[in-house]
Amino acid sequence: MTERRAYDLVWQMLRDVGGSEEWVPGGDPKGGGKWILRLHGRIRVVDVHDRHVNALDHLYVPKPGHPKPTEWDHFEHRLTEDAFWRLVNLFQET
Repeated sequence: MTERRAYDLVWQMLRDVGGSEEWVPGGDPKGGGKWILRLHGRIRVVDVHDRHVNALDHLYVPKPGHPKPTEWDHFEHRLTEDAFWRLVNLFQET
């Protein structure tokens, strides 16, 4: 099995349109931090807390049996059909 980096499909999609990501550890002592996303002069910070679902997780397809995922591993390693537009919308939210 190939080792995957967290959110690798999202990062590839973001880079394909000229964006970037940066991980800043800290916050939750159980494994948290922040993803700092950049796209064409805009910045979006996504807080990550342990196993809790965040905005990036919702770019992936929920696994069968998890229609309302509560943890990051309740998602398949496959992006939703509208993942690109969901990603763009993250930069429009404040």
